[in-house]
Amino acid sequence: MRKLLFILPIWLCLVIISPSYAHAIKIVVDAGHGGSDPGAIGINGLNEKDITLDIALKLQDQLVKRDYEVVLSRTDDRFISLQDRVDYTNKQSADLFISIHGNSYPSSQAKGTLVLYYDNQFPQSSYPASAQMESLTPISKAFAQQVLDAFINKLHTENQDIVPSSVYVVRNGTIPSVLIETAFLSNPEDAALLADPIVRSQMAEAIADGIQAFRPLPAKLAFTDINGHWAKDAILSLNEKGIVTGENHLYYPDRSLSRAELLTLLDRIHPFESLSEGYEKAVFSDLNEQHWAYPTFEKAIAAGYIRGYDDGSIKPDQAVSRGEAAALIDQFVEKTEPAPSTDGAAPQIDEGITDVPAAFTDVSADSWYAPAINHLRSLGILTGKTPDLFAPNKTITRAEIAALLDRWTDKNR
Repeated sequence: MRKLLFILPIWLCLVIISPSYAHAIKIVVDAGHGGSDPGAIGINGLNEKDITLDIALKLQDQLVKRDYEVVLSRTDDRFISLQDRVDYTNKQSADLFISIHGNSYPSSQAKGTLVLYYDNQFPQSSYPASAQMESLTPISKAFAQQVLDAFINKLHTENQDIVPSSVYVVRNGTIPSVLIETAFLSNPEDAALLADPIVRSQMAEAIADGIQAFRPLPAKLAFTDINGHWAKDAILSLNEKGIVTGENHLYYPDRSLSRAELLTLLDRIHPFESLSEGYEKAVFSDLNEQHWAYPTFEKAIAAGYIRGYDDGSIKPDQAVSRGEAAALIDQFVEKTEPAPSTDGAAPQIDEGITDVPAAFTDVSADSWYAPAINHLRSLGILTGKTPDLFAPNKTITRAEIAALLDRWTDKNR
């Protein structure tokens, strides 16, 4: 990098992570600069692009020895644009991204090591971040701290802290991302360290130590963004049953749920009936065979679980309200409930439910979703935002649907 960024005081909330994994962890290692872009020029004549590539290659060796899967953005002296680096990373379905750099500053007194990450507490309107990086702030922050701690412990360079930053490669990706400024090429002492191949090997080893200390994918934490979340246990339970999945090891628990996603979850729990021969396809203006959930919609429409709107659409990607979710799920719950007894015997009573709770005050008795909400609540499957309020018109989140479906599948176990 060509200039020193402001150093801000940082505190870290510890991320508790298990040391065991169900599969290899994939790391993207990015050697900064390259080709026609030399990066900073050291006080001793070193090109930043050369030292970053050497450290990146050594880091690859270190990580492979530790059973990590590693890909590099470049393996030789070539120019790669910042957007191409991000695009390459996004295609890898990787778990972590780390960019290797050397620093520079007009004053030769500046020295030491810092690690940059994107922090949504310090947004810059001129440099917007991707939605994924916004939500990944606590994970990237913890990742940055682990890498910095390991580096300082091994190299004893001056600790310049972890730094919120809007540099391109840490604000535009989709996975936890950091950029390490290993040392200052503009400082005589730091430049001497970077010129020493043995020290560069130690730097690579230190970065690998930090990655190994962080390790975001333990066997019992399939998603890196649910640690400490109130719905974590429900999400993991449904994931183990093959009901919920994520993207790049992220679940996005607080994101709204679409109609397509909800139907897919219900189809996984109680598979929809196959289409009969001669089935006449329903036509909607916003649903075609290219939509990822088209087959699921076909079966759900044929079974009468879902209908379209008066304008000829079915809005497959529209966020589902809590009231709509309850109404749809209740259809499936009723199908799986035992039929009423016809032999004169008293009906079975669920011993887990000792009292039918009062109706939610914000669910009107004549609303179209009221019977479903009251039924699911009486079964102990559905809860409100508070004991008295259900918020039927608010969109349901992926965490809320996981909690609801987990309670339902537990009752049917």
